Amino acid sequence: TKCLECPDPAQVYEDFDPAVRDRIKVVPRFSHEKLPTLLKGHQIKLFPPLSEGFGKALVEAMACGLAPITTATSGPMEVVRDGHDAIVIPTRDSGAIEQALERLITNRPYLEQLRQNAYATAQRYSWSRIAQDRLGVYEAALRQKRERDSAI
Repeated sequence: TKCLECPDPAQVYEDFDPAVRDRIKVVPRFSHEKLPTLLKGHQIKLFPPLSEGFGKALVEAMACGLAPITTATSGPMEVVRDGHDAIVIPTRDSGAIEQALERLITNRPYLEQLRQNAYATAQRYSWSRIAQDRLGVYEAALRQKRERDSAI
């Protein structure tokens, strides 16, 4: 399944060999609430950006229990550790993509371990966890200000 914003799904199919096109489902638009349903039944997230900010799509897939294959770009590398909760590959390396997919498909225990670790990693990025961390920063700053004010 390929989920992306695109004006014409036919353009996406052109990128794939005709022999596999019938196994590809292009979802050009979807609501955020439907993402878990779209990812249900999938086990691997192939996320090979050439450059990426934080990588929200990566974290969302991990939170849905997918094992990610991603590139060593700044955004994903802030989130995952190669071999622990993802397989990290070089950018622009289709051979590395093929090897990573083959490894996950043929080594079921490793795939399941990556999925579990990826899910656990994604929990660090839940909105409640981020809000809690942010609140802690604000409370610490307020304590420091009070300590400085009382020292004067």
